[in-house]
Amino acid sequence: MRRSFLLCFIAAILCIPVGLVSAQDGEGAAIGASIDQAATENGLSTGDGKVSPVERDLGNGISTQIQTHEAALEQVTASKDPRAAAISGAVKWYEDYANSLKEKGQTDKLDKLDAGDSADAVDAGDTDLADNVAQIDEFTQQQEATGKFDPRAAAISGAVAQYGVTAAPATKKQVVDTVRKGANKYIESSKLKHKKLTKRRINILLNRILAEKEEDSLLPTNGYWRAEPFSMKLTGKCKALTGDNGGMGAYENEKDPGQPLCGFRNPGGLPYITWNSGMHIYEPGTVNIYSAGSRTRYEVSQDSDGQSTGSVVVTTTTRYQVISKSEIRVLLTIEEKGGCSMSAEYKIKLVTADESICAPSQQLPTPTAMPTETSGTQPTPPPGGPIPSEGPYHSGSPIFTDQTQCDDSNTPPQITDLHIRQQTENTILLDYGSGTQVLYRAGDNFYTYESGSRGPTRTSISLSVLDDGSVSIFWSVTVKAGFKQCSMSQTFNLPGSQPEATSTPGADSTPSGEATPAAGSAGDASQPADLEEGHYTVKWTVMDALCPADMKSTMPTFTEATVTRADATTVSVNFAGGSYTLLDYSGQHLYMLADGRQGDLRYVASLMSNGPGAAFFSWVGSPASDTSKTCTVMADFTKQ
Repeated sequence: MRRSFLLCFIAAILCIPVGLVSAQDGEGAAIGASIDQAATENGLSTGDGKVSPVERDLGNGISTQIQTHEAALEQVTASKDPRAAAISGAVKWYEDYANSLKEKGQTDKLDKLDAGDSADAVDAGDTDLADNVAQIDEFTQQQEATGKFDPRAAAISGAVAQYGVTAAPATKKQVVDTVRKGANKYIESSKLKHKKLTKRRINILLNRILAEKEEDSLLPTNGYWRAEPFSMKLTGKCKALTGDNGGMGAYENEKDPGQPLCGFRNPGGLPYITWNSGMHIYEPGTVNIYSAGSRTRYEVSQDSDGQSTGSVVVTTTTRYQVISKSEIRVLLTIEEKGGCSMSAEYKIKLVTADESICAPSQQLPTPTAMPTETSGTQPTPPPGGPIPSEGPYHSGSPIFTDQTQCDDSNTPPQITDLHIRQQTENTILLDYGSGTQVLYRAGDNFYTYESGSRGPTRTSISLSVLDDGSVSIFWSVTVKAGFKQCSMSQTFNLPGSQPEATSTPGADSTPSGEATPAAGSAGDASQPADLEEGHYTVKWTVMDALCPADMKSTMPTFTEATVTRADATTVSVNFAGGSYTLLDYSGQHLYMLADGRQGDLRYVASLMSNGPGAAFFSWVGSPASDTSKTCTVMADFTKQ
């Protein structure tokens, strides 16, 4: 149970899905009104002369589809790029053809075109019609793969389903036909430049929703897959990202035996695939596109010397379009708010089919809805957590990791009283009496500062806001000559709050002289057992599905570790080649390093008791330049 809680807790840190953003509300309401009128004409109970919230949602979704489709058509017809000439010509031909049908009174053919029927269904002998319709429909599918349409396609699918609930006992066909009638009437009465093609787009989408069944989404073959070589395209100037991710070269690809990829039909919910330690859910109304929504995080920008300069919101979106049972198109975008963006389009292909790696016991919880991102808009930033109170804070005693390494050249400042002042949304100022320091938001309830390589010393500061409003500061100063490091942690409490008690030898008794039971003992059943200090052997559990081969080089591999306690909320894990300092954010003896960094790698580490003389360790890492890749490993600590 504790392991399940821990993995969910880590997932919440690393993956923050982004919600839908409303489209133009005025046009959405107008389309909603047209749908309500169609409902009245079709005899549905929802036709009451008022625009309900569900009708408005439908209108908003259709509005965004209309605007993005019109914009795409306008862009391609206005482009001077020779590659756009064929599509531009097909668009003009189609519109001239539709107008000629109207002039000739051939409304049956015109209705079939508007309804999204194939060229053969309109006129089986017209090769020009077939060629031009094929080009236009292929162009629309290419636009879908870029993500310009499909977030709202999913929203429309969900809104149609909800509308069906409110319109009961109407059938699905009656509901979709009503939505179709209302949308088409709005388009015909509008001033859109490409009415016929836009109407065809909306009707094709509604045809999919009407015909959509659980088995209609194409699933890939279960087995080992690998990515084809690709490169990232960089646009703009990066603030926090390295901007030098070149994708994957051919040499790496030739050595890659493939990673596990599984597809699950998921009766009662949406189909999904698992790949790169993630679950990617089918987007209703799309052509076999799966995604996990957008992920947002904070990154602290640095100058050329490594000094912290600001906090930047970074959004990563990865979408998978299943082209065939053995080939998937991947569209990856990484965007800084107000900075650079990196993008890539590449393919992953089946290497070896293997049903055994996708046993039912390995299925993830079955999703019934998908997190959705909206292209062309700035996603909502991650919550970031509460801004700490201004204070003043009163300090607990500082705890040094190894005070023998500390002298006048590298000892952090002595702090007795602390004020914290918010400067910007993602910036705070520490006023500790003898000086001040700006810290930048690096995550949920977490702020950092790095001084960089200037001068003879390097300073690293991190501040965590705890659940009770207190703050914990870790301050480290390293003398670069000889790498002499002095590290200190200190907890600060607001006036009137009760600092967490620390135990001292011989002090484990109540005022009445009765023994106080140790945490986790039979006398303290409500509190989980706390960690024991000491030397541990370490046994790792590494699963290919959670840590792909190309990420295994990033994971820790130490086989022995020493756990020491700095104070009541801080422990250190020391091992050959490094150490982790972990804090108990929850007060439940779950110790975490929430924002570990090693070059481009970002990682979360955690440790908790697993009974007397035992502990459970978890580590999740991901490159900042490509957060679609992750490695999750676990280890059992056994005390020697």
